[in-house]
Amino acid sequence: MLGVWNILVQVEGEKLVSKTFEVKEYVLSTFDVQVMPSVIPLEEHQALNLTIEAYYHFGKPAQGVAKVELYLDEDMIDQKKELTVYGKGQVELRFDNFTLEADQQDVRVKVTFIEDYTRLPFKCAFQFTHHDGTPAKGITGKVEVSEVGFETTATSDNDGLIYLELQPREGTEYLGIHIKPGRQIELSMSGRPGAYVGLAAYDKALVLFNQNHDLFWEDFLKAFDGFHVHNEGEFDQLHTMGLFARTLDDFVFQNYNHKTERNGQQMEQMVVRKQFVESWLWKNATIGSSGSLKLTEVVPDTTTSWYLTAFSIDPVVGLGIIKKPIEFTTVQPFVIMESLPYSIKRGEAIEIQFILISSLQEEHTVDVTLYNEYNEMEFIGRSIANVSYTKSVSVLPKVGKPISFLVKAKKLGEMMVRVKASIANGIAADALEKVIRVTPESLVQSGVESFGFFMNTYQNRTFIVNPNIDKKADIGSVEIKLRFNPNLLITVKDNLNDIRTDWSRCNEGIRGTLNFVVHDYLNTIGSSDQISSDDSAKIIIHFVRLQKCFISKAPWRNKVFDTAFVVNALHNAMKYVYWNDKHKLEKFFAWLASQQHHSGSFKETESDLHYKRSEVALTSYVLAVMLENESAKVEHAVVIEKGMSFLSDQLEFITSANDLAIVTYAMMSYGHRLRDAAFEKLIDMSTITNNGTERYWNTLNSVEATSFALLSHVLANKLLEALPIMRWLVNQRSELDSVSGQQNTYLRLKALSSIAKKISPSRNDLVAKLKYKQSTKLLRLNSYSNMILIMTIPQDVRKIEITVMGIGAGLFQVFYRYNLNLMNFEHRFQLDLQKQITNFDQELKLNVCANYIPTVSESRSNMALIEVTLPSGYVVDHNPISEQTTLNPIDHIEIRYGGTTVVVYYKNMSNVRNCFTVSAYRRFKVALKRPAYVVVYDYYDTNLNAIKVYEVDKQNVCEICEEEDCPAECQK
Repeated sequence: MLGVWNILVQVEGEKLVSKTFEVKEYVLSTFDVQVMPSVIPLEEHQALNLTIEAYYHFGKPAQGVAKVELYLDEDMIDQKKELTVYGKGQVELRFDNFTLEADQQDVRVKVTFIEDYTRLPFKCAFQFTHHDGTPAKGITGKVEVSEVGFETTATSDNDGLIYLELQPREGTEYLGIHIKPGRQIELSMSGRPGAYVGLAAYDKALVLFNQNHDLFWEDFLKAFDGFHVHNEGEFDQLHTMGLFARTLDDFVFQNYNHKTERNGQQMEQMVVRKQFVESWLWKNATIGSSGSLKLTEVVPDTTTSWYLTAFSIDPVVGLGIIKKPIEFTTVQPFVIMESLPYSIKRGEAIEIQFILISSLQEEHTVDVTLYNEYNEMEFIGRSIANVSYTKSVSVLPKVGKPISFLVKAKKLGEMMVRVKASIANGIAADALEKVIRVTPESLVQSGVESFGFFMNTYQNRTFIVNPNIDKKADIGSVEIKLRFNPNLLITVKDNLNDIRTDWSRCNEGIRGTLNFVVHDYLNTIGSSDQISSDDSAKIIIHFVRLQKCFISKAPWRNKVFDTAFVVNALHNAMKYVYWNDKHKLEKFFAWLASQQHHSGSFKETESDLHYKRSEVALTSYVLAVMLENESAKVEHAVVIEKGMSFLSDQLEFITSANDLAIVTYAMMSYGHRLRDAAFEKLIDMSTITNNGTERYWNTLNSVEATSFALLSHVLANKLLEALPIMRWLVNQRSELDSVSGQQNTYLRLKALSSIAKKISPSRNDLVAKLKYKQSTKLLRLNSYSNMILIMTIPQDVRKIEITVMGIGAGLFQVFYRYNLNLMNFEHRFQLDLQKQITNFDQELKLNVCANYIPTVSESRSNMALIEVTLPSGYVVDHNPISEQTTLNPIDHIEIRYGGTTVVVYYKNMSNVRNCFTVSAYRRFKVALKRPAYVVVYDYYDTNLNAIKVYEVDKQNVCEICEEEDCPAECQK
């Protein structure tokens, strides 16, 4: 399940702390790059000296090219350099009369490290010359390079040159715990008997990719400090729970022990590494009576460094959390390192690359075999009948040896890559298995048709669905699924028992009304388990107490809004209370009517310190309260009509979403001729959030405005459109510490009750009949059938007839997707691409510009997305965007599919150009390369789009193949 997730901790309904994390497609880096100043940079140096370190996560040095760029003034590059790095390298960037503008000044350095798949020995040459500068040939001498322990005797050639080939010295290994991949490890811990312990381990590379993969001591301190801000007379929430905090400084591996048992597939009596998870050991346990705990776990097959983290909870000493994760490494003497692409396109020839790393003492010949057991690939230059391909290479100790195979994917879906490397006589071996995704040459198109039904009486409704699948869709690419959700209701997150209160003083009357609305909400959603046997008696007590406060002139009695609010609460509660003295309620309505001004408006008689409502909002609310009561609607019809006249005169001048929400509800309740105009204007003021699943009104009092908007949607019977509003409201917390907060909580639950009456699954008594082609299927749905149903529809179906019979509510959705050639799109955006010339042949810089093509002058799109897919073999780093225009800034950026796609989000687009540059780097050699594409589209209406394709460095097989892999035609 991809997306942003949130973990929330609550105690008795109160939120303590939350943590957000994201699940997304990615491929982790196998190495870490660190950049640091070699010396403290001072102005007098007129230079910046940097040290660059690159190491694999299991401790070995990585080799590659570091590209260093210096920016002294924002995005203006001052200079750039390239250097070869093997584990560690240094570079000096000289300034030209650089003067500080203050005591200190920031400069920006961008370092891009590109790993070599050919970790070549260091080659160099020395030249002997005579004093006059002419070459000295035939000179024999001893050459010694002390830094790498090299010594030889050599003779200069005719140009006076001596050529040397040096092997770099192995870097320092600093990790203390080493475990073989896939083996069992025994963890021993000690602590207080009965203490709860939680353990987790994850790949160190995750921290480099994103920092939000763990809870650290600092996170807990931040949350803990937040709870210590309290008012006099209140108790600290952590301390009242008996929770105390400490660090687990004594939490260590008392011993570890890796065993020979392990799981895995055998290939010719060899274990194949195939479990390459990024996190594991999600375990909890309890310390035994002896005060110790032992766990035996199997570590994953990845050769990397791992972080182990832990926390404990004990009723006496409280919460303990590890201050710094324990680091250990999975490594073995001989290993295959892979760096496979996330995906390739069908028909492309790609060079699959591996690096063999040996820690053995001698040079060995290694046989490397790539398997094709399921006929998913073709070995370029070899018979199509071959099920494997073996190469032999010589591997030196402590020097990575690259090896590659040129293959072509034959099928869509997943292509299994199995490789085995072994040294003769069984000295050492390794094998691994991974998957490469094979994508089509076309673009995936998708759509959804939604049909909500809300039937208050027994009836039949028929829906016809025609999936909008292009006739030119790729053969065999169509997928159609039908999804039925019989339970559209989402209940509030609050503990509703905390909202109820046993009040006694009249100045708590507003708070007391919450008892009514909670009772009504629980009855409406059918939550009988939260309604006790004496609730009805308590409601009567609250009702009598509240109406007595009215008679005794409670503090809120002379306020128009508060009076209208309490009168409405009493009216709504009367469905649960028999009150034979209804003339008292009529007196309250009469008092409200007497407060109307000659203009038709209502104004407060006293200032409200909690929330100052406008004249328009107050008038609308009083009229809405009268319209909800049948007697008041008749008795005060003149007052209502006069007030409506006032509101209709004000409608076009309303700019506040809060005012408009209440006005719209009043007009909807009245059936005013301008109700539709008010409703449409209200929708235009809304804000859509959480990827389109929620809608709300962003005002000074968003809960109140959104609650009235939901009430209006229910009155307009626009229940499908009301669902995103309901989702936003259920996620809001109740505010009980102020009168305005209590009123907001009442209005929120009242609005949620109104939609629950329409869509609660407790009312469902339905039969759904599905017809397509010659097939008919029946689905029976009742109040006990709350599970979502998903059905697969044959891919050649183009018409589905759905008939729903009975009473209740639900949502049918038909999802479809297919692959379509890139050229068949009607453009509603202007999209331009330009490849920039770079000095680095492995770098791609693509300038992208887009703007909306409006059908009406000055109109804008909804949220707009630009997806930049890269040619096979190219990937981006973590900061791929530069040179963006500032008029309509980028909202946020996503990197998908292992760095092969970049998605740029804009809040909207007009006809003004929006430009940026994407930088990517070639990691794999690919021949017969398919075009890549950039698409821009409206998030909420994907029919508004534009697409363009582009190509880079198009090569044939003969240009990238090694001699033994090349087909016969390359020899001509």
